[in-house]
Amino acid sequence: GYPYGCLEQTSSRAYPLVVADDEVQARLQMSRVGNVERADRLNQAMVRLAGLQLASGGFGLWSDDSPEEHWLTAYVADFLLNAREQGFQVPEVLLNRSLDRLSQYLTRSGHFVGERRSNKRNHYALAYKAYAGYVLARVNRAPLAALRLLYQRYGDEAASPLPLVQLGLALKMAGDHPGAQQALTKAFTLQRTDEYLGDYGSEVRDTAWVIYLLLKHSEHTDYALAQSFELAKQLRGRRWLSTQERNALLLAGLRLEDRAGAPWQALLSVAGGEQALARSDRWYQPLAADTLSSPLSVINRGEQPLYVQALVNGYPEQAPPPSYDGYQIDRGYYTLDGEPVTLERVAVGDLLLVHLQLSAKEPHADTLVVDLLPAGFELENQNLKHAMKLDGLKIDGVAIEERLRRSELKHREFRDDRYVAALDYRGGTVDLFYLLRAVTPGRYQVPPPLVEDMYQPEYRAVGVSIGAVEIVPAEKIAPNTKAEDARAEGEAAQSAPL
Repeated sequence: GYPYGCLEQTSSRAYPLVVADDEVQARLQMSRVGNVERADRLNQAMVRLAGLQLASGGFGLWSDDSPEEHWLTAYVADFLLNAREQGFQVPEVLLNRSLDRLSQYLTRSGHFVGERRSNKRNHYALAYKAYAGYVLARVNRAPLAALRLLYQRYGDEAASPLPLVQLGLALKMAGDHPGAQQALTKAFTLQRTDEYLGDYGSEVRDTAWVIYLLLKHSEHTDYALAQSFELAKQLRGRRWLSTQERNALLLAGLRLEDRAGAPWQALLSVAGGEQALARSDRWYQPLAADTLSSPLSVINRGEQPLYVQALVNGYPEQAPPPSYDGYQIDRGYYTLDGEPVTLERVAVGDLLLVHLQLSAKEPHADTLVVDLLPAGFELENQNLKHAMKLDGLKIDGVAIEERLRRSELKHREFRDDRYVAALDYRGGTVDLFYLLRAVTPGRYQVPPPLVEDMYQPEYRAVGVSIGAVEIVPAEKIAPNTKAEDARAEGEAAQSAPL
């Protein structure tokens, strides 16, 4: 449900629709999405992906004018193949152009122009080339010689086990079983580094994806099952998960559920009632808040350990307090003359300049800034032809255009309820601006601004909220034409005392 639509998010939001058939939805007690709706939503995602495809066959992150995303191009092609395997209609041109581009990744040596920033450049090259090899091997289009050369050249550059697992499986599908085992064995000795690798991954994403791939291809299943316990440890204490992590967890979880089968027994006591459970699969039970007013207990009546997990979701009664976990974000309001104002009481029609300022302790290539609007306000959409522009506006004597040029903006959205900006944060202070207009009288809460790293979501900050703002009706203004002014001056002169 992540509400933004870059290349990665579009694919990751659609990916579960491929695997979550009626049986899976029933087993996981999901809100049912019928097959017709699944197909329709997948089709919408593919239309969006087609709009992001570049002339090269690769894909841009936010538009077809964005730089090419090499790792995500393989991710999209993998998604499209899985959708086709599950019987969904996939545009052949979209898929074939993607596969043709992956063939170029695999067969061309060295780095491609415009690769994502990475602290380990050779790892990133291995990551997208190995993924390309895996996807191509699935359709028998991966030359064995190219796969072997890739391992020889970059095998020692891996900073995560995932690329080597993908490359090992590609070698196996291409017929090189000794080479496959060599790559897989090497993968099992690695742990993902904490450095920024540029491949949209994390320890959780990579571990889950490795489990999914090994179980899917029935390769080293004992290792995959053992890694599930490691994955559980990695998840402890994690409050936020990226879209990459969520999708990988679903795929791994479904494969692990296929392996479950040991019988277990338990007694669940909740809301004054008891329920005996005797099953051989995982079991889920959603509970309403009012049922938790009395203690809940689970008694294991079997001989084997029983694993229980409770997840609590809800909406807070109070606004989130300011927090600064790796980022800092502040917000200010100005008149169009650049004078600071407090957003406490404004009139209908007033136009304000909103200034968002952020900084971080280290670079973050996938920074997302979200500023939710108070009800009663609307944005001046800078993408519209007749919208008032920021050109010429200044704050502290510095033109806004000059401040924006230093922001490394990748994408902006002017939505009905929020301002959104995606940027490559490289250091220092970044300034963002938008215009906000008061439109509806009333008293409204003002949400705080938010900044996060989309693929390292534990790095985030919530700014300060001013509380509430009141919008009052605009006062009626008398006509102000030159004729009216002249008549008023004449009447005043006649009535003035001598």
